[in-house]
Amino acid sequence: AGDAGELRHMAKFRPPWMVSPFAETMGLKFLENIKEYRAALLPMQRQGQEMAMHFRHGGAFDPDRVFVGASFITAALSGNVPASHAREKLLRDGIIVRNCDSIPGMPQGYLRMQIRTAVDSEKLIQAFAWYGERGWR
Repeated sequence: AGDAGELRHMAKFRPPWMVSPFAETMGLKFLENIKEYRAALLPMQRQGQEMAMHFRHGGAFDPDRVFVGASFITAALSGNVPASHAREKLLRDGIIVRNCDSIPGMPQGYLRMQIRTAVDSEKLIQAFAWYGERGWR
């Protein structure tokens, strides 16, 4: 709260986005553990490629729109299935994924999945294979 002109002037010097105290603390913790992260990165990348291969051939996703990031996979559902519908079904199975429909500039119908351990990844692969074969009804 304050003078409108002064607030506009201050806004010119504000960073592009603000980081919460929690996010700052977690970022610092991450930097303290960077060696462990780097050690886990290559196995995580391998796991992500393995998951992506299953997603491209399982029927739940458009095979041309499965993208692997450093620690996640973003993929477009096949058959015009709303991401919100798929997310609700997966939640009932105890699986949490990100519905990307609310991300500005992101096309509709994408989900983002965290790359985790082989056991967790297998559960996700099996769930998407099941829905790929039977549909999201």
